[in-house]
Amino acid sequence: TDFQQAEAGFHASARADEVFFTGEELVEGIFTKFNSNTGFVNQAEYAQQSEVAQAFTHWTFSWMQGNLMVSDVQGVTCGKHGDLKFVLSDPQVHSREDSRDELGGDFGSGDLGRDGMYEFFNTHKCGPTCRMLGLSVRESIARMSPAVIWGIPQISGLADELRCRGNWYSAIKKIERDYACLVRIAREKEKFEESATGASRSVFLPRTAVRIYGSDYRGKASRARADLEHSIC
Repeated sequence: TDFQQAEAGFHASARADEVFFTGEELVEGIFTKFNSNTGFVNQAEYAQQSEVAQAFTHWTFSWMQGNLMVSDVQGVTCGKHGDLKFVLSDPQVHSREDSRDELGGDFGSGDLGRDGMYEFFNTHKCGPTCRMLGLSVRESIARMSPAVIWGIPQISGLADELRCRGNWYSAIKKIERDYACLVRIAREKEKFEESATGASRSVFLPRTAVRIYGSDYRGKASRARADLEHSIC
């Protein structure tokens, strides 16, 4: 039998002539990386297969109610259209930081938590398979429990800090670490009613917001918001 060594994990045993290793059976075919644990989405190779693989990652997040996501989807595919088959290898699981006590820990150094989940949704675009499964990026991100900061005079300056890693950047990253959350810029559209001609109509104007993505378990997101407002005032 052909084997492809997955991890060079050799272990000593009670008998000197025994050697153990971990490996996986050789996967025949063209090995393709469909996405990574840091937001990469393969849109250049095997478009149909890649679309299904991205939908699989999205589905794992939805099925696990936002607590886990299977990323770094890679392997070999065969078939086409309605008969696609995948043999996948070496995935990476992201876990929500506030779920790890219940899960018994994280999934190694590649488990980037909520940050890894956000990076996937930042590049993922739902296709036919996601729509068939009833998935949407907007609803999935909403499941990450966003707390929204509006109306702070320094909001545009804070957006610049996040883009350019300015003087407040280290304080922002400390808040993320302390409260296991993400601080991200969001472009929103605010609805206004305009009635200059006597007949009112809805006008949507863009505005910049900063969202805190994180659990509000024991008020963590709320305290992160308070610390952030205090830091930039």
